[in-house]
Amino acid sequence: MLLWTLLGCAGPITNAFLEEDLVFISALPKREQVVVVVDARSQPELSEIQRNAQDVNDTVAGFLEWVDALSEIPPSTRTETSRSWGPHPIDSVPLWTWEARIVRESPGSYRWSYTLDDGSGETVDFFWGESITGYAASEGDGSFSYDVDVFNDRGYWQGWTGLLEVEFDFINDHSVSATLDTSPPVTYGYAEEDDEAVFWYETSGNYDDTTDADEHLTSAGRWRLAGGGRSDTQYTGGDIAPNIYIQTQCWDDDGTVTYEGASLNGYPFKSEGDAASCVYLDVIQP
Repeated sequence: MLLWTLLGCAGPITNAFLEEDLVFISALPKREQVVVVVDARSQPELSEIQRNAQDVNDTVAGFLEWVDALSEIPPSTRTETSRSWGPHPIDSVPLWTWEARIVRESPGSYRWSYTLDDGSGETVDFFWGESITGYAASEGDGSFSYDVDVFNDRGYWQGWTGLLEVEFDFINDHSVSATLDTSPPVTYGYAEEDDEAVFWYETSGNYDDTTDADEHLTSAGRWRLAGGGRSDTQYTGGDIAPNIYIQTQCWDDDGTVTYEGASLNGYPFKSEGDAASCVYLDVIQP
C-alpha cells in the first residue's frame, strides 16, 4: 500500500483544533471497529485462517491512514454541521490534491467522503461512508467504501483492483462484513460473541490445476479470544465437483497446532494429531 506516500505533506498548519472538530473526526471508522481480533498469544504460530484474518487487518489499516491524516491537520473550513479539509497537495504525484468533508446530518449521524483531483479540476470520490456514533468514543456503527481504481486508472497502481465495501457494528456487538469487488471477488465476515470470535471468507481460484476451471473456497474459523480454536476450509466446484473437499486445523491456547485433517465427501483420508483435542468438535460453518 502506498497510501501514506500519497498523502504527502499537507503544508503548514495555520489554525488549531477545536473541541468540536474532534467530535466530527470521531465519526470516522476506527481500527478497533473494523479489525479482526487475532489472539496475540498465538503469534507467531498463527493458524492459517488467522493469518488470513491478519492480512485483512493489514489491508484495512492501509485505508485508515486517510482517517489518521485528519487527526494531524486541523480543518480548513468549519460550519455548524460540517468540517472540511483541503485541498491539500499529494507530494508524490505533482498536481494531485485531496480533500475530505464530514457532514453531521442529525445528532450522532454523519456522512463523510474523501475526493481526489488529478489536476484536471474535477474531483472524484475514492473513500466515503456514513456512521452513527455511540455513547463511548470507541462505539459506533456504519459503512464505508474504498475505490482503489480511482488511483489505478490514473497510473498510480495500488497492487490490486476493485471496490471494497465494509459494514461494521460496534454498538450492539462487534461485527464486520465486507465485499471486495475484484477478480475473483472476496467476501469476509467477523463477529464476537460470548468471548469467542468467528471469522469466515469466501473466494475462488484455480486451487486444483487439472484444468483452468476455478474452484470455490469457503473458510470459517472459531476461536476463543483467550486462545484455542478451529478452522475448516471447504473446496467445491471446478475440477473438484461434484465432490466436497474439507481441510481442518485445530490449535490450543498457545497457538500450537494440535490437529490437521482432510476429508472428501465426509470421509476422512488424512489425519495428523488428535481430533479430540479440538476446542470445537463440529465443522465450523460461516
